[in-house]
Amino acid sequence: MTEVDLSRRDSYTHWTPVHIRFADMDILRHVNNVAQAEYFEASRTAFVYDVIKLAGMDKTNEFVLARVVIDFLKELHYPGSVEVGARLTRL
Repeated sequence: MTEVDLSRRDSYTHWTPVHIRFADMDILRHVNNVAQAEYFEASRTAFVYDVIKLAGMDKTNEFVLARVVIDFLKELHYPGSVEVGARLTRL
């Protein structure tokens, strides 16, 4: 299997816009890691349901997220928005 460079924007096939909320900040005025994990959850869920829809299945089909790895590369700040990319790397 070819290794995918996940640091490149064009490696992702699905994008979900997410608005940064005031409540997402920590005491240092950075978006906290729990909020960032929620952004990934929003993107993953939108991606999976789009894949299910394209496959002609209904949303009652279940899926399991077996592992999550997050490499924090930059700080995020309120106010703002981010686009969260998703892609399928293997089944």
